[in-house]
Amino acid sequence: MAKITEVVKGIAKDAAKRFDCSLFDVEYKKEGSDYVLRVYIEKENPNENISINDCENVSRYLSDLLDESDPIPNAYMLEVSSPGIDRPLRNKDDYERYKGRNVDIGLFTKINGKKNLSGELLGYDDDSIIIDSNGVIKVPLDKISSIKLAISF
Repeated sequence: MAKITEVVKGIAKDAAKRFDCSLFDVEYKKEGSDYVLRVYIEKENPNENISINDCENVSRYLSDLLDESDPIPNAYMLEVSSPGIDRPLRNKDDYERYKGRNVDIGLFTKINGKKNLSGELLGYDDDSIIIDSNGVIKVPLDKISSIKLAISF
């Protein structure tokens, strides 16, 4: 299934770009008796949100491209959506893109007596990210189990 996601990523990247979006991720998995192909897209500008129309446009165009290239041997359901308002951050490009935004961090081991931290993402280096959580904290990447955008109301 990993090969299928890699092939679909190449096709989906072009489909997303056609509608001024970028590809976030692709999942292909069996759920119950059905296979589901999930394509997550986002806007290039981190301050813009994906709309239902964006998802619909990419879905229709991508569906046609997938029908032409036929990289998936069995029947599947195609879903196109955004990664959500609590989008996970996965790499240095994400840390740079969302610098200045609030993040929620889950930890494998405690830092300052806590396994969960929240704060403004100030920056990163090769082995850690830096947040402001009522004071600057340097969080080693190897201690982070998850980091995602904080939901603000």
